[in-house]
Amino acid sequence: MVIAIGQESGEDTQILARAFSGFRNAHGLVVANGSPPEIRIYDTTGTLVQRIGRPGGGPGEFQQLTWIAALGDSIAALDADALRISIFDASGRFARAVRIDAAEYGGAGWLGVVDGGFAVGITQRADPRQLAPGGMARDSFSVVVVSATGEARANSPSIGGAWWQRIASASDSPIAMRLLGSRWDTVQLAAPSATASTTPQPVLHTEIVAGPSSEIWIADTLVTPDGMRRWRVLDAAGRPRAVLQLPASISLWAIGSDWLLGRAITAESVEQVQLWRLVPRP
Repeated sequence: MVIAIGQESGEDTQILARAFSGFRNAHGLVVANGSPPEIRIYDTTGTLVQRIGRPGGGPGEFQQLTWIAALGDSIAALDADALRISIFDASGRFARAVRIDAAEYGGAGWLGVVDGGFAVGITQRADPRQLAPGGMARDSFSVVVVSATGEARANSPSIGGAWWQRIASASDSPIAMRLLGSRWDTVQLAAPSATASTTPQPVLHTEIVAGPSSEIWIADTLVTPDGMRRWRVLDAAGRPRAVLQLPASISLWAIGSDWLLGRAITAESVEQVQLWRLVPRP
């Protein structure tokens, strides 16, 4: 590990709460902190150098900051409650806001940048008429693609069994979805083979993250006895390229050519932002 930001007590700059998104740029580590809702920029030593935004409903303020994304040198920030994307320039000044027309859905979960516009994951309210035995329901989401001015471009069909960027399996084989330009493609992942004495069980996936060269990183739900989770790396065509294990406590946000950035919960239940260095095997 290169950097760990976050502690149980002390300076508020080092206390994180519901930090669900972040990325790395030329200024350092950009983190969306949930409480208080604000964007924080830390340098490569883990020192806070800037705060952007504050709680509220006005321009440049957040009611529920859930996701951020790099938009060139600017920062795009998703407010799930206000259903809007706020754009901040390279200096951190508020530039403009983009409204999302999705009031009929449950809320906005995650944000991506595509073709000069935005892709937003919109969660859908569970229908009590569709509850499975035992009273359980599979949550679902749609992806709304909007222009930089908020004009709707395309909507994906409802995707079952998913929450935010998390991908779960269907009843037959799991899928991973990625955005290519302004259209959706699916990458089929093989489920375990059936035998005469066993019933095939679908593989469950808990996270999907895009890599720097259009590869896809996918995490399994299963955790090993020593607390590790398996990640599979697929190339842009869906072909397997690598398998590695990471601590199950880490949720990845961003992947570089030789680093990983994500959120972790320590054994002491302290929320941290962690930057890891990727070291190739000899």
